[in-house]
Amino acid sequence: MAKKSSDQIKMPELRPGVEITWQIRTLAWILWPWVRLLYRVKVTGTENLPKNTGYVLASNHVTTVDALAVAFMMFFKLGRAPHFLAKEGLFKTPIVGPVLLACGQIPVFRSGRGNSDPMESAYKVLRAGHVIGIFPEGTLTREPNQWPMRARTGAVRLALETGVPIVPMAQWGTEVVMDTYSSKIFPKPWHTVNMVIGKP
Repeated sequence: MAKKSSDQIKMPELRPGVEITWQIRTLAWILWPWVRLLYRVKVTGTENLPKNTGYVLASNHVTTVDALAVAFMMFFKLGRAPHFLAKEGLFKTPIVGPVLLACGQIPVFRSGRGNSDPMESAYKVLRAGHVIGIFPEGTLTREPNQWPMRARTGAVRLALETGVPIVPMAQWGTEVVMDTYSSKIFPKPWHTVNMVIGKP
């Protein structure tokens, strides 16, 4: 059976001003009790986030649950739903892949197959006034103390192409719940994940 080409990957239709779809709302409320068992979140600097326009939220990348932590913070504290560029393996996982796609997450097929132009999908998200979440390093940090590595150019390219601001964010603490290079999760509902949002 032939593999799907990039033309066969259909992203959900974006509606300007409508970020919280029924798929996102349903998934958030289903997962919320489980996420709350993992950690709690403390966030500062939310006043630096644009209210009703698109922007690129650029954060360091410590563990594979970073995107989940950021997405839930945005949904429950700000009423917004960021779209993340995510590696192809997640979209090949049964159940998880279709759910991510239905919620507007963007697959990046590093092998050259599938969605051959994830940046174009991200441009459409930003032009619709939505938020793109991106980890500029492009992968989990390999620094021994979880410091950020050298960033790639994706976040800047998105901002230059669409004219939206880049909002920097630092987050730490998810490494206590999940080791950087492990798939094992250690729930710690009393543990705080810290997020600090800078000015655009």
